[in-house]
Order: sequence, then structure tokens, then C-alpha cells
Amino acid sequence: MTGASTRPPLLKPLGPTRTRRGLRRAIVIVLVLLVLAAAAFVGFQLARGVPSPVVHSTVPVSLRAPGAPPALPWPAKGQAVVGLAGQGALGSSGGNASVPIASVTKVMTALIVLRDHPLGPTDPGPPVAITPADVAAYNAAVAGKESAVKVAPGENMTERQMLDALLVGSADNISPVIANWDAGGEAAFVAKMNAAAAALGMSATHYVDLDGLNAATVSNATDQLALAQVAMTNPTFAAIVRQPEVTLPVAGRVFNFDRLAGKDGVIGVKTGNTSAAGANWVFAADRVVANQHVTVLGVVLGQPGPSAPQPALDAGKALLDAAGAALTPVTVVPAGQPAATVTAAWVSGAVPASTGAPVGFLGWPGMQVQAQFHPRQVSSSFPAGTVVGNLTVRANGQVQQVPVRSTSALPGPSLQWRVRHV
Repeated sequence: MTGASTRPPLLKPLGPTRTRRGLRRAIVIVLVLLVLAAAAFVGFQLARGVPSPVVHSTVPVSLRAPGAPPALPWPAKGQAVVGLAGQGALGSSGGNASVPIASVTKVMTALIVLRDHPLGPTDPGPPVAITPADVAAYNAAVAGKESAVKVAPGENMTERQMLDALLVGSADNISPVIANWDAGGEAAFVAKMNAAAAALGMSATHYVDLDGLNAATVSNATDQLALAQVAMTNPTFAAIVRQPEVTLPVAGRVFNFDRLAGKDGVIGVKTGNTSAAGANWVFAADRVVANQHVTVLGVVLGQPGPSAPQPALDAGKALLDAAGAALTPVTVVPAGQPAATVTAAWVSGAVPASTGAPVGFLGWPGMQVQAQFHPRQVSSSFPAGTVVGNLTVRANGQVQQVPVRSTSALPGPSLQWRVRHV
């Protein structure tokens, strides 16, 4: 049997069908990869944070209340300033040069004593023995035609009695008694006075003596108003200066040089006069404005004329009466006042924001106030009425803060915007 030889079949060449399948598979893989890459990109974009909206202030730093300022009867000569207790000055005249202040100096003398030896409004305080040197000082003061209260050897004056004599009787001879008791001598006490003035920012003030007899003891009306602001917060000081008279152990009945004290709401505070200083008065008076009890404070310095301190009392009384009458509640920022805008990269224009409440002060028409906007961090979308910051307004020591709210909504960024913006 003859066998026939067998040969392996020849491999068939790849046909067009199989080639097309491979190509399609490659395209599908590429497309899948592209889709996955696109999905990863979109996911990455969506996962990224969007830039925060920015809050911008549109409020000027200085604002003025509506209306014309009142015409106050400022004295033609010297310096003057008037304000409210706890709220700073409302107006001034005559510049800010340093000038002699006479017995107004004793306001600082008294404050040093009350700081070093605190005393309640009705407390007598510790007794201090009057020495022969103190009696000699009294006799010298009388001979020099200074204001003085009589003292005697062996007399004991309490701290309160010394302060009564100093502030009500304006006793020059009591100042060294106080200084020796408090600081061991006048020089050390004067150093305390100057340190206290520096701490209060009284840059125009320099003391060389205890009672202002030396014309080199100088200050200005603005500094003395700042000192009066501090002094009147001390209830003992305020109780002393409002007394029309006091009774002392040896001197007996002593009347206040401030003849207006206790009249028409006048509290005090301190008069002073010398030939170099003229007539001076630091004053305080209770007034009622819009059912609010307020204390008007003021200073007049360098008033010319005879019968001191009357020229200062006349000028000061006219000023405090006019200032008190002119005081009124003043709206300086109305509710709805535009105060800020909010911008975001995904919206055109800006979202406006305005004050959510009015800002008002007790003051004068035309008074100037300072404004400062404090922005908040806001989210990428928010509804109308969202607080975007706070507006702080200051006027003469008065401070108010009101919220600033958006007047429309801020939409969030769209999906299209987030995908397109890297």
C-alpha cells in the first residue's frame, strides 16, 4: 500500500475582517482612556476649591452728620473747648498753645492724692498733722495775697479736709502739706504729676509747681479737658468739686471760688487766675438731652478782665448753656446706607451690601465721625441679607457698630464655569 505523503496545511493570511476588529479594539481602548482622562479632569476640577469672593468697602473713612454746625459763643480771646463726659470734645477755639493755667493745676494735684490714697465719697481718710512749717507757709501765703485756708499748730486735717481745702478753697498753702504727706516733698510730687500727664497723653502740659502760681506750669484747653474727663470718673473728686462751701477745723466756713457750683446743674470743677494766666475755669454741668442725662464738660483759659475768676465763669457759662441747648440725637449713617460690595470671579458686576441699622449719636448737626469697615469671609454663594461685614463708627469717644448685609444673593459658580476655569 503506497501511502500518500501528507503536508501540513498552509497558514492562511490574515483577512480584512480580522484587521478591522483589531483596529476597532484599539479605537475603543483609546476612547475609553480619553473618557477616563476627561472624567478624571472634570473630577479634579470639581474637587478644587473656587476662589473666595472678595468684600470691598465703599464707605469713606470720614463722614459728617447732616445739617449745619451750631454757632457757639466761643470767647474772643484765650482758649476754649467743650465736650461731653466720656465722649471727648465737640468743638474748640483759640488754638492749642501751652499757656499758664494757675490754680487749675490743682486738679492734677488732687488726682495724684486720690490715686495714691483712694478715698470713698463720704470717707474722711487718714489724719495729717499740721506742723509749724505749715503754719509758716500759711502766713506767707496770706502776706503774698494768695488763696489760703487758716491752719494751726497741732491741728489734724483728714485727707478729705485737705482735698476740700485744695479744690473748694483753692488753698495754695495746703498743696505742700499734701506733697510732704504723699511723696515726702514737693519735687517728688511734681514728678508724679508730670508722669501722670505723660501717661494721659497731655503733650502740651508741664508742671513745675503744685498750684500753678509759677507761670512755667503750662497746659492747654484740650489737655485740661482730657484731665477733667478722667477726674469726673472719680466719685470722690466729683463729690468734692460740686460743693458750694465746706467747713474746716480751724478755717471754719470756706466758700467755693467757683460761685456757680451747685447752681443750674453746674458741678464745678476748678477755677484759677493769676496775672500771667488770666482767668480760667474747668467746668462740668448736668444737662438732660432727649431724656438722657449727660454731663457737659469744658475749659476756658486766658480770659482777660477784672474781678477774676468772673470773666472765665461768664465765658464758660455761656458756652456750656449754648452747647447743652445745641445737643441733639444725630443720625450719621442711616439704615440701608451702601457700605460694601462683593465680587466673585464667576459673576459679572458686584453684589451690593448696606447697613442693617442706623447709627446715631448724641451730638451736633454737622459733627464729623470716623468710619471703619471690617469685612467678613463669605462663602461662594449666599442669600440676600447675608452679613458680609461690620461698620464701626466713632464720634468724640462714642462708638457704635452695625452689621452690613448683602441686598441681593450671590449665586455659586456653575458646573460649566468650574470645568472651564483652571
